[in-house]
Amino acid sequence: MTDATKGNCFCGAIEIEASGAPVEMGYCHCNSCRSYSGSPVNAYLLWKAEDVCVTKGQEFVGHFKKTEMSDRQFCTRCGGHLMTAHPALGITDVRPAVVAGIAFEPQVHLNYAEAVFPMKDGLPKLKDFPAHAGGSGRSRFRRRRRAPAARAHSSRRTLPDAGPGSGPPPSAIARAIHGGLRCR
Repeated sequence: MTDATKGNCFCGAIEIEASGAPVEMGYCHCNSCRSYSGSPVNAYLLWKAEDVCVTKGQEFVGHFKKTEMSDRQFCTRCGGHLMTAHPALGITDVRPAVVAGIAFEPQVHLNYAEAVFPMKDGLPKLKDFPAHAGGSGRSRFRRRRRAPAARAHSSRRTLPDAGPGSGPPPSAIARAIHGGLRCR
């Protein structure tokens, strides 16, 4: 592969390579991506399926198919997410953290109708998918409102400032959570 972007799973047992530039970068807000990633929004890099391959550790690649639309691939040794193949669309979604050397420049928000984490970044926000990918292609829509109880729970609250020395410094909190170590 020429102009290859290389990456690996969390433990390094699997290495991948993607040739050329991604065809799209963005965020997906669908419930499926949020559930699988364990985050309120999922960042993605899309390449043509034929431009992405596993160069090392194929025997450690695990697969999960909730539907035929998405073949989620992960490392069976460390559990790290690698990529999601979308065979019907001919594209592969590589996790941005897997190929850390690439500059992430998102272009769009997908499935924004399902968003639980509103983002004000000036990017187009599609209700679902672009029309060429089988979606409505609609970008002007009303996002569904969360129930009052959900809004009350997630509303921003500020704690009164008790002044200097009122609590542990952030570094003490980090040491307590991570045992004094960086996340690894």
